[in-house]
Amino acid sequence: MDKSVGLKIEHDEFTVTEDWTHEPDDEWGRPNTDTTHTVGDVYLCDDKYPTVTATFPVEVGDKVLIVYTIYSTGDSFHKARGANIEFVDVFSTEEKACECARTIDRHYEWATSRVPNGQLSNEFDKKEPYKVTLTRENGEQWKLYADWCGYFESLNDVVVMERTVKSAPYESESGRIRRG
Repeated sequence: MDKSVGLKIEHDEFTVTEDWTHEPDDEWGRPNTDTTHTVGDVYLCDDKYPTVTATFPVEVGDKVLIVYTIYSTGDSFHKARGANIEFVDVFSTEEKACECARTIDRHYEWATSRVPNGQLSNEFDKKEPYKVTLTRENGEQWKLYADWCGYFESLNDVVVMERTVKSAPYESESGRIRRG
């Protein structure tokens, strides 16, 4: 029996086009972009595809801590700063949420060889350098593919944000949130 609780997280993004890395008429040239994200309300949901699932009981009015990452991507010809947001997990305790965020940050430092003298060499799996093992609120461990460790990707932020759970303002099988 699955005891997880589905949550939808509202979020918006705003992208600004900046300078061109090559001439605008160059077939490979594209402008660099800079994206900002705004995380809004959190809602209980019965949708098939929630944004995150809690491994603990959640009711309207409860405070939850959301862990999410913002990371950049690009290619040889442009950079998309802050282009991606990934909602990682949700917690009821600050200690466990912050440990999740710290683990992601340590893994990124290790996977991108920014740790001096290999200090963290035994903490992460060398056979799966793009996966990080995280611990959920209930103690269950799971592996997350760390998209921000790619060749052109970089981790901008790991955020722990508190939100109060609200009742859903919609009835939706599709998983999209709409406001009138």
